[in-house]
Amino acid sequence: MNESQLSTAPLFSSLGDDSLCALERALQKLQLRPGEVAARAGEKASALFVVAQGSIRLLSGGGKEIARLGPGALLAEEDALEGGSYSFTIEAITAAQLLALPISSVEKAIVEQPALAAELSAALGKKPTVIRRALGEWLRRYDQLRKLSSAEMSELAHALQRQQLPAGTDLAAALRSGLIVVESGQVQVVGTGGKSPASSRVLISDEWLIAGHAPVSAEAETDVAAWYIPASSRRGLSEALVAKLSSKPQAARPQPSASRATAAGQPLGRQRRRLSAKWVRLAAAIVLATWLVAACSAELWQSMSASASASTARNLAAYRATAAARTPLSLALMPTATFAPSPTWLPTATATSTPTAVPPTPTPRPQPTNTPAQSAAPGGASAPSEQPQPQAPPTPTAAPTPTPKPAVDYQLVSWRQLTPCENHGMHNIFINVVDPAGNGIPGVRLWVSWGSDGVEILTGSKPELGPGWAVFDMFKGTYWVKVNEGTSDITPPLTVDIPKDEPCPETNNPVGNSLYHYSYEVIFQRTW
Repeated sequence: MNESQLSTAPLFSSLGDDSLCALERALQKLQLRPGEVAARAGEKASALFVVAQGSIRLLSGGGKEIARLGPGALLAEEDALEGGSYSFTIEAITAAQLLALPISSVEKAIVEQPALAAELSAALGKKPTVIRRALGEWLRRYDQLRKLSSAEMSELAHALQRQQLPAGTDLAAALRSGLIVVESGQVQVVGTGGKSPASSRVLISDEWLIAGHAPVSAEAETDVAAWYIPASSRRGLSEALVAKLSSKPQAARPQPSASRATAAGQPLGRQRRRLSAKWVRLAAAIVLATWLVAACSAELWQSMSASASASTARNLAAYRATAAARTPLSLALMPTATFAPSPTWLPTATATSTPTAVPPTPTPRPQPTNTPAQSAAPGGASAPSEQPQPQAPPTPTAAPTPTPKPAVDYQLVSWRQLTPCENHGMHNIFINVVDPAGNGIPGVRLWVSWGSDGVEILTGSKPELGPGWAVFDMFKGTYWVKVNEGTSDITPPLTVDIPKDEPCPETNNPVGNSLYHYSYEVIFQRTW
């Protein structure tokens, strides 16, 4: 029963069997009577919840109802995984059963099975605080990483990504990363020190890949799961973390001097004397080159100075004339000479435009109609003046008063998919309900459905966006949205199952939109 209830929640539906079993072992059943509270707003978020049976509602800190939820709904996952406090109160409407998943159990499961961190991060679209902390604890089993502080370990855990590679793959060539942590599988590392025995849980550090050694080969002898720092994340690492990751461990340092001396068959002292003689010859060459450059530069400077002074004396009068020409007086005099031919523009504007514009003004005939109105004695004159008056009634006939016949109370005005630069890896539906004037309406009930399940949420739950906004988190699958009051249009299917990466060129984010990370904006308008 626990397995089916946990897997119905969108966050856990994509987990592997091992990860799902690890979490199910930690589930705790919580029975609630009507009106009983499972968690209060402001308390430490020590667990997340899945509704197994019954109906519950979410209340704000002030006691205002935010949403009503039923079986399969996931509660407080953001608050708990970020290590914060509950942002709402969970209260039972009917007799209900909740499955509580303690956050401490999630951390323990990640340390035992790091794949869970990658799966939860993929479903959430980010690595929350708790996942980074647990992944950091798993990384501390490697001696080379124990020197990192808590902040540096959290930064490293945030940058690492997980990749599964088949047997026969060269990890160093495939991942092109300065740090590779092998989670599972057998890897044989070949470096300057020769072959290391095939083993699992190997750390292939910057010492081998970047620090000037011979090319490294890390061949996977079995299928391998490894964590690595991609190139896109490497650029954002702090200098302190890069320095610690790039530092050479004392035990791994090669000894090139001894190997070179033995290979050449010569004593080390003679090699040092030859090296010092080379440095002396190089220093002498640099001194000679510096003297030649200085001598040539002196002659060149003297010739340039002489030519410059002659040129200055020769053109002094021209510079003074130019400076005088640029004074405000000369600038004021120059326009008078330029605008001398301005009378040529007068004929173009005077004779052509003025007469043509005057006739249209007296042309209208309302003035002749005023004249017969004074001489009302002749009956024939008054008859034509009354004929234009019946022509006024056609104007009111154009009023389209009976046209607005709203078919529904809430009309779907627009819906669209967010661009990669708007989305930044989110997976939400942003819903806004407005009145006919375009003002947001708080407290409107919305129904978001997926398959045969659904959840009711209220507008106004995101006041930072506006009074009529509500936000729903998508994970996998397809969703529909409608207003759950009166009659309403329903959106087309909104899905995050789009296997396509769309970058944002403005922020150089390679996955502004990606699989399971698409968002939508939906706007409903009340028709009365």
